[in-house]
Amino acid sequence: MRKLFNIDQDEKNRILEMHENATKRHYLNEYFGVAFGDEQNGLKIEKIETKEQVRTGEVTPNQTKEVYDKNMLSVNEKLPLDSKTLATMASKLNGIEKSLIGPQFEKALNDVWGNDLINQFNKSMSTLGYQLGQDGGYRTMMGDRKFDNINSIATVSAMVNDLKLLKDGLTYLAMVKAGMNVIPTDAVKQALPYLKNFSQNNQLGLA
Repeated sequence: MRKLFNIDQDEKNRILEMHENATKRHYLNEYFGVAFGDEQNGLKIEKIETKEQVRTGEVTPNQTKEVYDKNMLSVNEKLPLDSKTLATMASKLNGIEKSLIGPQFEKALNDVWGNDLINQFNKSMSTLGYQLGQDGGYRTMMGDRKFDNINSIATVSAMVNDLKLLKDGLTYLAMVKAGMNVIPTDAVKQALPYLKNFSQNNQLGLA
């Protein structure tokens, strides 16, 4: 077989030394994005930043919040008192004699709530068809208790509890409508048929 080219000993030594040095330094050209220089450990790695793409039809957290806020606008128009305020109002009634009626009832209620809270309370209760000062009694939201006189501390206490359950329940429905993963309380779960019916009757769009 003919020799097509000759390599002298010096060239052989040069090639062998080049391969030995490359192996020792792990100088492998196949690694993309890695170069050798002055950086720590002799490596220079280019950082590539990417932005997460939202899949078509996927709801983002901002969109979820927007839907929830929009739903709660309708709820708050019907029920201006929030759950925390209602809980405070209920606690202020605890020290008052439940049998108070008439002028004594009105004075006691005004002393602990004030005109502003009483007006907001009346606006909220009007969505259930009741108002302080009107004649007649009151049946609780779930229909398990009946009070003969609406203008008494005992009746108002029951009303406040109903409003809090209603506000908590509608808030839960607003969260579910917005796509949030939430678990209702036992009281809200039990009241769901009433809450959905209330939403439909008042055109809240939550059920």
